[in-house]
This record gives sequence, structure tokens and C-alpha cells, in this order.
Amino acid sequence: MNDLIAFKAAEIRSCYEAFKQMDALQLATAIVSGANVFYTNDEQLLQFREIAVSPFERA
Repeated sequence: MNDLIAFKAAEIRSCYEAFKQMDALQLATAIVSGANVFYTNDEQLLQFREIAVSPFERA
């Protein structure tokens, strides 16, 4: 983790207070790394709008 990711995670937490710290860190890492989509099985994270968030599809 670097300062940019830490700052972005803090920004996410301030806007989405219900998100857990680890969720914010993972989203921040995806954004800073230039990811196009973030896959999750946590339905709460689907409300995030700064990056496309997609649920895992179970087979």
C-alpha cells in the first residue's frame, strides 16, 4: 500500500461510512491501479459509483 491508496481509501470511507476499512482499501487499490471493474460478492459494495462494481456469478 502507498500513500495514494491510503488517501483514496480514507476518501471512500468518508463518503461510504458503512463500508469496512478493508473494502475501502480494496476499492482504492483497484481505482489507483486503473482497474475497469471490481468484482465482489458483497452486495453493499454494489452502490459504489467511482468504478464499475460487479457481483460474482455463481456457477
